[in-house]
Amino acid sequence: MHRMTGRIVLFLLLFLAVIGAIFMIMRTPDEGGSSPLSPGFSIREENQTQYPDQAAIPAPAENITTPSPVQATPEPTAPPPTPTPYVPTPTPEPVILPLGNGSIESGRALLLNIHADWNASTAGDDYAQVQVVVYADHYALTYGNEPKVGLTIRLGDDSHRMDAAPVNASLNQPQSTELGRYAFSVPLKAGESVSLPLSCEWEFNGTYVNFNSQPVEIYGISCEGNVNVSR
Repeated sequence: MHRMTGRIVLFLLLFLAVIGAIFMIMRTPDEGGSSPLSPGFSIREENQTQYPDQAAIPAPAENITTPSPVQATPEPTAPPPTPTPYVPTPTPEPVILPLGNGSIESGRALLLNIHADWNASTAGDDYAQVQVVVYADHYALTYGNEPKVGLTIRLGDDSHRMDAAPVNASLNQPQSTELGRYAFSVPLKAGESVSLPLSCEWEFNGTYVNFNSQPVEIYGISCEGNVNVSR
């Protein structure tokens, strides 16, 4: 048994010695640069072979995609301003101030008479307006449809003649009917006063029953007085 074990140990020692010798031989190259295990052959270094046309072959061009230019988003355009319509400045209305009023009449001797109401007011800086309205005072009366009856109104040196309005009254009681009106323009500045004669005439040219129930022929009926205005 001891003899067998000694052989095995000797064999292992010999095997290890051989392996160590081989390892040392492989680690030490000879002078020619060749391995002792491969005399006459040299170890070829990798990547030493050069191909003559390799350098001349250009590298494939990269497929470069040129980005498209970014389209700028246009800013919204403001709508054109709406033109302001022209509104004319209103002309201020003149301030009309009353300057006075009054009345004149033909009298009460007959059942048919006339009277006139006048009213004065400012009309600008340098003038006054005097409006005169003439009335017929009567009982039952139908007159003046055909032919037309004239009415004349005079203020100072100015006069105006017109066709008087017809009278159609069937009710037998005192009443008044407007015959006509007219507005006169009178020069009158601030601080001034004026007194003008006013007269009105109604060209009746007919007959009318008076107080005694007798018809009275009347050619014309008139009234007169004065218009006094201060400013």
